[in-house]
This record gives sequence, C-alpha cells and structure tokens, in this order.
Amino acid sequence: MGAKVLLSRPGRGLQMNLGWRHSNGDCVLFLHADSTLPSGYQGMVKAALSKQQPAQMPSLLWGCFETIDADIPDGLRRCILKQAVKARTRWRHMPYGDQALFVKASLIRELGGFKEVPIMEDYDLVKRLRKHGPPAIIPHALHTSGRRWQTVGFCRTTLTNQAIILAYHCGVPLQTLAGWYRKGQSAA
Repeated sequence: MGAKVLLSRPGRGLQMNLGWRHSNGDCVLFLHADSTLPSGYQGMVKAALSKQQPAQMPSLLWGCFETIDADIPDGLRRCILKQAVKARTRWRHMPYGDQALFVKASLIRELGGFKEVPIMEDYDLVKRLRKHGPPAIIPHALHTSGRRWQTVGFCRTTLTNQAIILAYHCGVPLQTLAGWYRKGQSAA
C-alpha cells in the first residue's frame, strides 16, 4: 500500500479534509498519528460496512473500532478506559477520533468532511454521521498511545475531556475549549 505525503497548515480538520479529498477509494479511514491499526484491518472495515442490516435499518455507511487499548501501565485504569470507550461506542454510538473512524467516500463528500475548527472536529463529524444511521463497529481494540493519560494523569485527563464536551454543548467558544485542552496537556 503506497502513501502520498501532503503538506498542510496546522489543524486536524483541515489536514484530514486535505487527505480524503486526495483519496480515490470508496471508503476513507482517519487514523491518529499515535494509533496503530491491527493487521488485516482492510478486511475488517470492508466486512463491517458490508454487513447486512434488517430491512428497516439504513445501510452501514460509517464505523469505527469498538474500543481503544491505550498503553497505560496501570492495568485497572487501562481496563476502565477500554470498557468505558466500548460502552460509549456500543450504547451511544459516539466513537471518538482515536478509534479510527471510517466513512464511505460518498458520505464524507456529502457532509463536506470535517469542520475546520480548533477542537472537537471528530466529535462534530460523528454527530453528523449518526444522522445517517448507526456505526459499523469492528469488535476489536485499536492500539493507541497512553502518553496523555500517563503524563497528565488518568483522572485529570478524563475530567478535562468530559468538561470540554459539556462546555461544547453549552456553547462555550471552540477557541476557549482548545485553550483548556492545551492547558490540560501542559499541566503535568
């Protein structure tokens, strides 16, 4: 599988939009730089999107891996994180960007891709994707870095993330939320 390197200004939404607009497949997958796909992921994605749905259900147009497996040395916290992400994904259909979101190219084009905002671009995209049906969920964990969980702290990272989501729903400006996130990262 070849790769094409694209140069862009900073900003995840901008960078991911540049990537999918230069792709030529019928499905695009968005992977965080600190995450690793399992071997055979292409077949998993294809099978997940091809899964037959009951007649009254819409076709599966997008999806994610069920959970993350962050390299956190504390086994209990690692397990709590893994199970919480799994529950949020299964019950609420709200995966986050670190779960390797994949979307049929026709749908990402229809939606216009990611909003080019300073934070919450993946959260916003998932909210819009949910209007087109539930995600196809691959029942595997995606390995991702636990660096932030380790350096900032498990509880502080969790509370900061949840506070940012709550503030987002309350209409706090995205620039303010991005500042909170950066401050949380540098607090360790």
